[in-house]
Amino acid sequence: MLEELIAAYPRVRPYLLDAPGVLQMSIRVLINNERPEPDATLMTVLHDEDKVTLLVAVAGGALTASPIHSTRKFNKSWWCMLGDV
Repeated sequence: MLEELIAAYPRVRPYLLDAPGVLQMSIRVLINNERPEPDATLMTVLHDEDKVTLLVAVAGGALTASPIHSTRKFNKSWWCMLGDV
């Protein structure tokens, strides 16, 4: 499934796979709206009726107060859904 996605959208490869071709640690895979135990890998068997959702960890950002106040920086992480593939 990922091979087809990468073939259609080659620029997505480094976001999904690391240099050796292993699924990035920042990616979570849901199969039929559930996180499999153990986590899904590129070897996970899928069936035609399975619905696969990719979640990407998102982090970073800064909060800047008005020029009179000091700048406060913060980091947050949350999961962003890429969508069903």
